Amino acid sequence: MAGREYDYIKGNTVVKPSRKSVVTKPKKKQSDLQRVKKSKNKRVKNETIETRKSTLMISIVILSLGIFVIGGDAKVYNMQKKVTDVSTQISSAQETNEALKVKLLKFGSLENIKKNSEEKLSMIVPTKKDIAKIDFSENYFENVRK
Repeated sequence: MAGREYDYIKGNTVVKPSRKSVVTKPKKKQSDLQRVKKSKNKRVKNETIETRKSTLMISIVILSLGIFVIGGDAKVYNMQKKVTDVSTQISSAQETNEALKVKLLKFGSLENIKKNSEEKLSMIVPTKKDIAKIDFSENYFENVRK
């Protein structure tokens, strides 16, 4: 009678048939299988979450190391650029220094000094008759005291 929906009585009794409302309980094997399946799904879900966490942590570490390396390279590049700028400034200063030394030698020569003093200052080279000899053996400044 297990597979029947209605309980029929054989005979001439007229009754309204009633349906069976038997709730079939899952068998013990099915409940064990479901429990095992749920625990397996839970374990797999936890493993995937842990895998994702570890992957995310590794990617964050790699990203931060990459940013750190790129920042260090940028600092090195900036320092190298500054060194290049300073070396170009040093070379231009050395060129200017050499040009000034040449001008100093040019203006410091005796011929140039003589020429400038004669032309601009109207000076002349003294001759023997222009020389005045003074005798300092006598004290000409007796009345002047300190």
